[in-house]
Amino acid sequence: MSKNRKVRIGATAAPTSPDKSDHDLYREVIDDCLLIDELGFDSAWFVEHAFSDYLPHPSPLITMSHIAALAPELGLATAVLVLPWHNPLRVAGEIAMVSALTRGPMMIGIGRGTAKSEYDHYNVDMRTARARMNESYKIIELALRGEPFTYAGEFYDHSRPVRLRPAVRPGSDIQFYGAIGSPGGAENVAELGLPLLCQSQFPDKLLTKISDSWASRAETLGTKTSAPNVIQVRTLIKDTDEEAFAVAKHLYPKGFEAQHAHYVPDANPWEGIDEYQSFERAFAGLEKLKDPANIMPFVESQAVGTPARVAKRLQEYIDLGFDYVVVHATFPDFPQQERRETYTRFAKEVAPMLTDNMRAR
Repeated sequence: MSKNRKVRIGATAAPTSPDKSDHDLYREVIDDCLLIDELGFDSAWFVEHAFSDYLPHPSPLITMSHIAALAPELGLATAVLVLPWHNPLRVAGEIAMVSALTRGPMMIGIGRGTAKSEYDHYNVDMRTARARMNESYKIIELALRGEPFTYAGEFYDHSRPVRLRPAVRPGSDIQFYGAIGSPGGAENVAELGLPLLCQSQFPDKLLTKISDSWASRAETLGTKTSAPNVIQVRTLIKDTDEEAFAVAKHLYPKGFEAQHAHYVPDANPWEGIDEYQSFERAFAGLEKLKDPANIMPFVESQAVGTPARVAKRLQEYIDLGFDYVVVHATFPDFPQQERRETYTRFAKEVAPMLTDNMRAR
């Protein structure tokens, strides 16, 4: 089916099962990663969220260090590290540590985060989000080179030369990605010289506009990278489309309810924060998806259905210019058995239609 047989395939691992203790949720994440590795996926992707029931996972790099010991060849990735919440030198040091513990590639998706509540709990001014993210990335990039450096910025001042220890493991494959949700964000990612990390939650028309904005800006600046652009795609596989749609209609509204409670705990949390006004409109639309009566148009737009339907939908994303697909079978209240069925059937039935790049086991 796919003309580009070099498409790479990863899978998201996150704490999602209903009615489980936090300890059990994390054991499931570990077990899911071992299955993802066994099935030959290129990588496991980890989220960063805190202070709510929405995929509670405040430190992806800690999980990555644990998985590195259990599955050393598996790629490890973040979607995303929210840089404004953290000291960039600390982040750089932890990335270097994980590089020493794994033999697989690392894909570090970075972003500025969207939940006002998390900014408030971390005592960070959300109005500075994009500027903090950009400055933090520049510091991390300098630090990972392994040489002494200085930096003078708006939020961080390293006037005394500093050198990162430990250094990145020689031969490490570390690629950063910029997560975006708007054409304006795409231009910012291009200015940082990073490839894209997008989600299928956005309509194809918006994804096209984002991709075009990124490509145009990167072309102008000469920052276009050869690294693949990544898209996380909500995926659920069953024997028939009708069965998959029924399961999604039951489960997806629960996920959107947890998502909305996490991002919009109060009316208009982004009031007065200019660079987040587009999110106010976006989440107003997503709120409707908490109702099963409204969910089917969204379900039908995702990679939900038989293996053939899933492959066809993913090919459409590949044709949009995304040549790294992340199977996103994690959403609040998604039982582990549903995730593992989708991972397994994808590797055995869908991947052969799309790529020759699944890892041999």
